[in-house]
Amino acid sequence: MPRQKRDFKGDNPALTFLSSQGAIPATPPHRSSASTALKVPQEEPSTGREPKRQALLDGARSKRFSMAVQPSLYEDLELAAILGRTNINDLCNKILTEYIDSNQEKIERFREMSKEFFD
Repeated sequence: MPRQKRDFKGDNPALTFLSSQGAIPATPPHRSSASTALKVPQEEPSTGREPKRQALLDGARSKRFSMAVQPSLYEDLELAAILGRTNINDLCNKILTEYIDSNQEKIERFREMSKEFFD
């Protein structure tokens, strides 16, 4: 015989349990209402768009991949990211972009040669 579904519309067992434990205060006792009313000033948007943000606005999505590095290299990447006030992902994107930019002629030559070969 199949089990009947329970109906909690009338009395919710969780509310019964909570009400027996005592009312839960709206704000924790260590916080005052003045501290919760403080608003953090919002930064004004920059006039120029960062390349990553522009790519997201254009509809391009980031590709994900895994990469294995030596532990010492990873430690150096972590330190370089901290010193640059960024994260490892952004640091690697910057390094890879600089590498691609410096080898752009080779990449374009390869693309031209591959078009001739495969077309």
